[in-house]
Amino acid sequence: MSALTRDQYRRLEALADAYRVAHQQALDVCAGSRRGLKVDALCFGVCPGHPGWLLGAWLTPCHLSLALVRDVSQAPGPADRPASVPTDEMSRSPWYVTLPRGEFAFYREALGDSWLWRCELLSDLDDVDDMGEACRLAQRLMDRVMTEASPG
Repeated sequence: MSALTRDQYRRLEALADAYRVAHQQALDVCAGSRRGLKVDALCFGVCPGHPGWLLGAWLTPCHLSLALVRDVSQAPGPADRPASVPTDEMSRSPWYVTLPRGEFAFYREALGDSWLWRCELLSDLDDVDDMGEACRLAQRLMDRVMTEASPG
């Protein structure tokens, strides 16, 4: 995946801030000993097969997920909604996205005036002590997701 622009990084940072605000109480409860971790958008790039969307790892002190975010630097399109998910179903219907490793179900999550599509993959971060380890874990996650599964 190619490098992001400064505006794209700012958008991801703003979404991470909005996520912290929206989920602060839950993050405080589940964070426990994971005080060295924070909400962060890691390893993002343009989602293959889905122009106008950014894909990456979404880290919180509680879990590591895949995340899809509308790339607002692209031409205007359906804000935060893929064409395959009807408007009236957005709050509860998953968006199934096929990536090199397989199909993943993403669920829309409100973040103030914005939205994030998230697919939780790891909910036990007890062995992750700091952001350096979390970044390496996110890189391994993205490498795995973006590599086709071996036949057999």
